[in-house]
Amino acid sequence: MIRYLSKRVLSSLVALLLFLTFMFFVAQVIIPTDFTTQFAMGMDREARAQMAQELGIDQPLWAQYLLWFRRLFSGNLGTSFHGYPL
Repeated sequence: MIRYLSKRVLSSLVALLLFLTFMFFVAQVIIPTDFTTQFAMGMDREARAQMAQELGIDQPLWAQYLLWFRRLFSGNLGTSFHGYPL
């Protein structure tokens, strides 16, 4: 009985983790424009394209999710642009 309950709890936690990460990712993707258009308006198109490539937002959504998931679990939560002139 304990073995069954532990399997159920573990599988529920994994499902919850996947659901939460997917929802946070969708919340970022749902924004009508990408990061470079929204926050780097002073940059020219070439610089924005290079920034999009560095951030990985020029890739398909599934690749972006896997990259985001990998960065999340490696502790890389991104670069803070607060206070930096773009």
